[in-house]
Amino acid sequence: MKKIILKTSLILTTALALNCSSLLANNIIAFESETALEASNKHRWQSYSDSMAGGSSEVEFSKSKDVSNKYLAINGQLTTDFFYPFAGVQMLFNTNGTPRDISQFQGIKFKVKGDGKIYKLHLLHAKVVDNNEFSYEFLANDSWTSYSVKFTELKQAEWGRKIDWNSEVVRGVGFHVDGSVMSFQFDIDDIELY
Repeated sequence: MKKIILKTSLILTTALALNCSSLLANNIIAFESETALEASNKHRWQSYSDSMAGGSSEVEFSKSKDVSNKYLAINGQLTTDFFYPFAGVQMLFNTNGTPRDISQFQGIKFKVKGDGKIYKLHLLHAKVVDNNEFSYEFLANDSWTSYSVKFTELKQAEWGRKIDWNSEVVRGVGFHVDGSVMSFQFDIDDIELY
């Protein structure tokens, strides 16, 4: 009996350690790696827009680089063909969209530069069923700016179903554009849970 308990305990401890080390290994999402945008067991970037609801807004993303670093470049156009135009990109922590426990962290950091407009950071929550994600608005200035956002600063919009924030069931991270007709361009780098 003791052997079974010890063996079970060892298996659970090993599994927990592997899960934590996997999360910590994914803590920083920089774009220096050649595979940062490719589908893998760890990360998957994807775009979305109101085109899935009959609109015609467009978004593109690509890995770009300047003299000192590589980053994710995001650009596109919101159009009038949907009553509330939107577009964005997101990265799932797991390729199948299953949530991850990030409760050992207090918030998320990232760097951004862009066209001087306001955009939104989204943390994708498994309990959100109406796309009313927890978000934080940020300004994309023309030079790199660092943001540190505590989970307690994330808010849902007034139009959707309200739920309580739970750091144990987070599916991924996204960057979102919505509201009025416009072109948009911004760059993201060094996404980090802290």
